[in-house]
Amino acid sequence: RIEDGYRELKKGKKVCLITTGFTTHMAIRAADTLKKDIGVIDVFLLKPFNSDSFSKILKKYESVVTIEEGFIHKGGLDSLIRSTIDNEAIKINFKAIGFQDSYVFDIGSRDYLHKLYGLDEVGIVKTVNNLLKR
Repeated sequence: RIEDGYRELKKGKKVCLITTGFTTHMAIRAADTLKKDIGVIDVFLLKPFNSDSFSKILKKYESVVTIEEGFIHKGGLDSLIRSTIDNEAIKINFKAIGFQDSYVFDIGSRDYLHKLYGLDEVGIVKTVNNLLKR
């Protein structure tokens, strides 16, 4: 349903990768590589967003990782998901992957910057494996 603002592409129980835009493709590949109980949700609209139905899905997971090609902790996807978790008092591990709010002096392609910030498939797999070790 387009009015929900999201779509659960893969169902899981342990870790849910919540992503938007281009990084959705990397999240799907990472989930396929992990071959574990990993879910993937593509958030394609930040507004309107059906946080009631979304929170029901989140309650099935142990951990959540937001993945976005933007600055984290600055009002983007991670903030939307974090506020949903807080408002619904969901007990879940939370990790945000994205760009830090700082200057980047490295020069390179989009793939290079993704690798640098852990937004590539390898970085996502590493983050999920670290969460699963907890």
